[in-house]
Amino acid sequence: MLWAILSLLLLVAAEHDEGRLCRRGAVVELDGSNFDAAISECRNILVDFYAPWCSHCNALSPQLDEAASQLASEPEELTLAKINVDKFTAIASRYKINEYPTLKLFVDGIHTDYRGPHKAELMVAHLRRMLAPPLSTLQSPSAVKQFLERAGDKLPVFVGFGVEVPTLAELAQEHRLRAWFATVDQESSASELDLLSSDYGLTVLPALLVQHASMNEQAVFHGPFQAGEGLASFVRHNLLPPVTTLTYDNLELVKADGRPVVLAIVTGAGVFNHMKELAREHPEMLFALLNSSSPLADIFYASKVLVWDGKTYFYTRLHAEVSENEVEMGGQISALVEDFKNNKVKRSIIKQPSFMEQLMGFIGQNVLYIVLFFVTIVVFLQSMDWAQPGAARH
Repeated sequence: MLWAILSLLLLVAAEHDEGRLCRRGAVVELDGSNFDAAISECRNILVDFYAPWCSHCNALSPQLDEAASQLASEPEELTLAKINVDKFTAIASRYKINEYPTLKLFVDGIHTDYRGPHKAELMVAHLRRMLAPPLSTLQSPSAVKQFLERAGDKLPVFVGFGVEVPTLAELAQEHRLRAWFATVDQESSASELDLLSSDYGLTVLPALLVQHASMNEQAVFHGPFQAGEGLASFVRHNLLPPVTTLTYDNLELVKADGRPVVLAIVTGAGVFNHMKELAREHPEMLFALLNSSSPLADIFYASKVLVWDGKTYFYTRLHAEVSENEVEMGGQISALVEDFKNNKVKRSIIKQPSFMEQLMGFIGQNVLYIVLFFVTIVVFLQSMDWAQPGAARH
């Protein structure tokens, strides 16, 4: 009898949770009757405006499911939801949805476009950052450690020790979706600041520390801390680790960095450590790996080792063959860096996508095939009509 009562209570609780709009652990399917209620009731809600025929939407759907599962244990409540705007067109018109998928984050009813990554793990990190303040003020050694743990390893973390808040506030606001920022309270005692600095390998204060936990890398800026290009450049050039992997998710960030990109197109990571050493020797350049199977590799034709300006041109060595052996490739990367600095390189223009590739990227491969199928049918029927005896011809 007791088990029956417990089972009934659990069933009622599950049905109640299933009916809640602001729930965790699963993506909520909205419609025209409950959309406004969800925006009003859920303090933080990310909405995927999708169309069922959109291939990119279909690829995003399982990533949203996984992200919802990961976000279930977050202290900041966040609901993930989706709505078929191909069916509920009035909502699509209200928010001017003209491409799919479109994601918007609503906080207390006010929406912001989500332009972050679509892979679940990276999406969670990006959403966590969107909901946090641009700059945090930390007051104890334990708070710094907790901040670093909460930030995770998907984004760089900048921590100012003895740095005045206004100095970092503007940069933190500008780059709030690309990195975490914090300062240790200026009112902390000298002994506390000394303890914090010794924990993170700092010997001189004030200092701005940046950590890339995923790469176990850090860098330090000792000033000057007045508003100017020095501090801004340090932050901008450390939004990416010394050696990054070029993907569609960070492509715009790589372009915005402004430094020449030394790029190795590879199948593995055999040149990674060599590139880390080069990155320390040449901070004026950004170093990156690109998987040879990525469509991005096609824009550089068959080149394996090159320097890219982040825009239109890339540079390769004159009359030099690149080894397929990634260990041997390290020496060729070093030689390319020197040749580039001495202007002894060949310049080429990156491959531009064809009209069909641009169209496929805009509307999706499946939709393009459907359109082409119907066009073929129409042309075939018209040709059959013209072939009929006695058909009118003008």
